[in-house]
Amino acid sequence: MDTKTIEYLNLRRKKLRLALEQIRFRDKATQETKNTIKNRISAKLEEIDGMIKRLEEFGIDKMIVDAKADYQKRREKKDAAVRETNTG
Repeated sequence: MDTKTIEYLNLRRKKLRLALEQIRFRDKATQETKNTIKNRISAKLEEIDGMIKRLEEFGIDKMIVDAKADYQKRREKKDAAVRETNTG
């Protein structure tokens, strides 16, 4: 298990949670903007938690393979959406 990677991910999680708390008290943003930002941060937190879990279970090599596969799937989905937008 790569402890430096887990430490980094835990630090990243703390920073995202802090950002989430700060958003709750920000007056300038509209409620819709706040909700959008909260959703993005929550998604990142879930992603980081998943990375930590995979690291602990399988180790760094398995996580890299999974991350590459996830990226490829997202890229293909994005490319398909762009093609559909361009043709339709």
